[in-house]
Amino acid sequence: MKLNIITVLFRKVFLEKQMEFIPKKDDINWIICKTKEWGEIPKSITKNKNINLTIISEIDCEDNRENFIKKINQGLCLVEDGFFYILDDDNIIHSDMYEIYNDNKCKYEMIIGKQIRKNGKLYLKPNYPEQNLIDMGNVICTTRILKDVNYFNKIDKSYFAYDGQFWSLCFSKLNKEKVALIDKPMFYYNGLI
Repeated sequence: MKLNIITVLFRKVFLEKQMEFIPKKDDINWIICKTKEWGEIPKSITKNKNINLTIISEIDCEDNRENFIKKINQGLCLVEDGFFYILDDDNIIHSDMYEIYNDNKCKYEMIIGKQIRKNGKLYLKPNYPEQNLIDMGNVICTTRILKDVNYFNKIDKSYFAYDGQFWSLCFSKLNKEKVALIDKPMFYYNGLI
């Protein structure tokens, strides 16, 4: 069973720093989703023996926010069985995230933690998915529902905040008893900005 961490790239300046916070564990896959236009992933990342960077997803489209769905779908189609976690390219994984995952992966199918700012102050508490009350990085979820929710294809693209839409759809496919609200931080919101 793997924890697939998916990062959709827009900005170049944060990637090497973000890598420092990816858990150095054998059961972690870091999947980077990018366009060809984005450029090459630095060798310090691709040659790093401590990170399981198994897939670099390259699609041929303009590198803009509108193509987020194309990029993330490409990455989500390639996850290994287990769980997935979406890490925005300007966020940092909290050191407790892997422990939260490891302690709960056999009991739950969706694990929702809190997010904090760089200064440690609470930004979002753990909530069941709802628009404006959840962020991409609050949730670790089973991969078994990805085909059921049709990846990001059912998202209303006219409303840019995809987080609440996507996680609400995933939540609707699960038994509520299999969803854990954990009062520990999963990540630092805009931790690299």
